[in-house]
Amino acid sequence: MISRLHGLSIQAQVFLLLLAVPLVVSLLGMSLAPVAVEVAMVGESDATIRAVAHAVRVAVGFVACSGFVAAIGAAAVLRGSIGSLVGCMQVATDALARGHFRHRIGSHRTDELGRLAHAIDLMAEQLERLEAARRRMLAGVSHELRTPLTIIRGHAYTLARHEASAPHRSRLELIEAEVLRLNALVEDLVDASSLQAGGVALDRQAFSLVDLVTAAVRRFDVEAAERGIELAVLAGAPRPEAWLDATRFHQVLANLLANAVRHADAATTVSVEVRHDGSADEHVVVVRNVGPEIPPSRAERIFEPFEQGDEQVGRVGLGLAIARSIAEAHGGSLRLSPARVAREVAFDVRIPSGPPDPSPAVAQRPDVSRLTVLTPRGGNA
Repeated sequence: MISRLHGLSIQAQVFLLLLAVPLVVSLLGMSLAPVAVEVAMVGESDATIRAVAHAVRVAVGFVACSGFVAAIGAAAVLRGSIGSLVGCMQVATDALARGHFRHRIGSHRTDELGRLAHAIDLMAEQLERLEAARRRMLAGVSHELRTPLTIIRGHAYTLARHEASAPHRSRLELIEAEVLRLNALVEDLVDASSLQAGGVALDRQAFSLVDLVTAAVRRFDVEAAERGIELAVLAGAPRPEAWLDATRFHQVLANLLANAVRHADAATTVSVEVRHDGSADEHVVVVRNVGPEIPPSRAERIFEPFEQGDEQVGRVGLGLAIARSIAEAHGGSLRLSPARVAREVAFDVRIPSGPPDPSPAVAQRPDVSRLTVLTPRGGNA
């Protein structure tokens, strides 16, 4: 019974406690009042005793009803004072858990709950300072790394193409490739930190979503062909136009396609479906591949920075974390969709259809003339 009581909200516990007091008083009064009257009026007639006992019961009932009303009023007052502050603390802790360290409760109470709220605000301030220091350190380290990486890459490129002998050329090209990989990792670190802190401004303009997807798919033609993987863009009609930052959204598509091609079974198809969800007024892009399944227990963890996959799934790294942050910066979402068939992995990107302002400029469309867009029969509009 006690464990069930602890499972209730604080407001419910206070309400039940306040109601219990007049309830107990009324029950005791109703049961003990007649006995007390009989003892006190020994020698009186039975009619007098019954009349007095009845009057006492009425008085006890009136007091009990008044107690119930007072308890309800007190519970309402406590719910307004305690409940609102508890709700604010819940909102604050949820915000801190999502990395929004600027959120404050700002309570002026001096009781235990007020001191707890103040402690949460102090913790948020400390976390904000630590996060700012982390971002400054990351920005500084990234800046310091860019310069030597650029120099190493430049010398490796020059030596490999102009001065190195044939046996050394392949090693220099390997050095150049690894420098490019390290530079990409540095850029990912900066992007992940900036996006998480909300420090990246989006240049949202009107683009054909199918054209953007098609241009992104083209980047993986060679890698997919080496493994016998077919790439397909599935678009219904009419083809949707979206308001988004083309460069940032291309990062989303590139990260999803890189994962899909890397983990897809050989000789299978990686498809990208583009459609408009009229019921939610959203543009939808779904990247599907057939390969090692992601367990439901990891459906959210794979979007965390530096999340390591198991041997079957492989390392996820920063790509999915960056992709989700960019989708959310557009007011949308990125999630792992339920598989329709065995061994299917599908990532669902959703972006609101409406423009961010009344009269944005229209951006130039990318060149996508080299890739055919497949329009399936009965495709979704």
